[in-house]
Amino acid sequence: MPKKMRVMVDTCCWVDFFRSGKGRTSQSVNEFVRNDNACVSGIIISELVYGAISNKEADLIKNVLLGVHVMPIDNSILMKAGDMGFSLRRKGFTIPLTDLVIAVQCLENNLELMTSDKHFSIISEHTPLKTHGI
Repeated sequence: MPKKMRVMVDTCCWVDFFRSGKGRTSQSVNEFVRNDNACVSGIIISELVYGAISNKEADLIKNVLLGVHVMPIDNSILMKAGDMGFSLRRKGFTIPLTDLVIAVQCLENNLELMTSDKHFSIISEHTPLKTHGI
């Protein structure tokens, strides 16, 4: 049986999923979750819980993400994120560290990234990062 292709679902897509529940992005996220193909970074979980507008929403986020693969962050990931940020800054691009860590996690784990965040478009122009269009 072939190995499943997992997709890292970025914060912006999860927000769409939790807040609207409708539309193409939400449907795609739902399909990835149902098929056990969705992954997240601990950073994405933190961003979602931090941005929750109520206790009920925070609890919903935590419950849903309990069933999603959480990709580990180790010192190697952090060093590579720093290197990537340094390289991109030298080319004139300032990317948030959180996005750099997520990008490196995708690269290191051979994951596509589902996102609409413009920072990842910049990263994918200068690295092998693959983004999943929404």
